[in-house]
Amino acid sequence: MSSFFLQQCTPNGLNGGMKWQIRLLWLNSVSKKIDHVVFQDCQLESKPDFQSPIAEIFHVSSPMHISTTLTATFTCPLERAFRAPIQGDATRFLDGYLLQPPVIGFEDDATWGRPGGVRYPVTAGNLFLRAGRTFRDMVLERVENVRWRWRIDQFYSPTLWFTTEGIGEWEVAQQAEGRVAVLYRYTFAVRAWWAWPMCFLYVRVQHRGMMRKALRGIQAQAESDGAWVYPV
Repeated sequence: MSSFFLQQCTPNGLNGGMKWQIRLLWLNSVSKKIDHVVFQDCQLESKPDFQSPIAEIFHVSSPMHISTTLTATFTCPLERAFRAPIQGDATRFLDGYLLQPPVIGFEDDATWGRPGGVRYPVTAGNLFLRAGRTFRDMVLERVENVRWRWRIDQFYSPTLWFTTEGIGEWEVAQQAEGRVAVLYRYTFAVRAWWAWPMCFLYVRVQHRGMMRKALRGIQAQAESDGAWVYPV
């Protein structure tokens, strides 16, 4: 015997869901495979006390978010490992991967590098992504020589229809003299439950591949003595 929990998400709460209610109760009385049925008014949103079966299978961060994380060890000063992903030349490490064309520059980036600062990556486009701005990049948090957090949203292309935003994280920690541990993570918000499969594939295949490639480019800049593009 098992329990069945249904969240009927309609503009008028339970209105419009009576056909489902009658069918489920009929199943309960005939097959006896369901102990009870619970109907609850709700909005489609992530709830911290609900663990999605998909989240358990794929080890995602919450029912409405999917994450991917990379780690590395840089051989450079802690400050350069911290600054490289945000203040370095991103056109050298966001240089395209599979469906994603290379970033050729940024627009409206005068405030980039400070909390609340923004920039707009620009690409030349390809078969899957139109030329021009791709999304908005915004710095959320800067803790000097410890971590960055930023958000990408306002997607200009319908290619990323399955997500509403992505949160990037970069953390550094001194190991031994001249060695720095790096953690690089992205977490994407799924637009709706039916977008789960597409968002999962994107994050774990396309975006993780871009991150791996970018991490190598970020490491090369951190371990060099080049000047920063955003020296703030």
